[in-house]
Amino acid sequence: MTCNTDCEHPEYEVAAFVMNRLLGFNNMPITVGRQISWFDDVFPVASKRFGKEMTIKNGTDVCFKWRCPSTEVFREFCFHKGIIFGSATIWLNKAVHIVYPYGQEREKYEYHDFHLYAKAKEFCLRSMILLGAPIYQCCSIRRSTFDALYRLKNTLTEEFENETRDDPIYPLLLPKVFLQMQARLKELVSFLDFCIAHKGLENVVFD
Repeated sequence: MTCNTDCEHPEYEVAAFVMNRLLGFNNMPITVGRQISWFDDVFPVASKRFGKEMTIKNGTDVCFKWRCPSTEVFREFCFHKGIIFGSATIWLNKAVHIVYPYGQEREKYEYHDFHLYAKAKEFCLRSMILLGAPIYQCCSIRRSTFDALYRLKNTLTEEFENETRDDPIYPLLLPKVFLQMQARLKELVSFLDFCIAHKGLENVVFD
């Protein structure tokens, strides 16, 4: 097991929320980006122990070493001019349980008021076999999701930019990530095209 720090970023957490809205699911807590100043917001209230773990480089860059619990490997992270990027999620009064229909995995997420986190692993899932399983195994999809997928196949970049342009940590995604998302959309649509060709539209799309 490894700590996937290359994929777990607050930008991806906000992007996951935006994609949830664009797809019309509307079942994810509101998530927005936040810029936090180490010097103004963190250091004045940080414990002495936590403060000692931070070092200043180049006069204004704040750096700290983080140990991955599963690998015991230390990595250094630095924040330019002490500005930390994070994501803030609206508070829910109780835990949210998510049960995956494929497999026995079950995860429990507990969202706290302005809790900073970065767990948008969906943006790091590279296997289309896993990503497309609900479509090609069942060949059944809601009409609203069907319409959203076919719409976003041509308008993803424009719609995503319009939704995120005013976020405090914009831009959220690198161009290469957009290309990966567009490739996934095309493959998902190709799965649907295959299902429709073999079963007919009326047997695949339902209201």
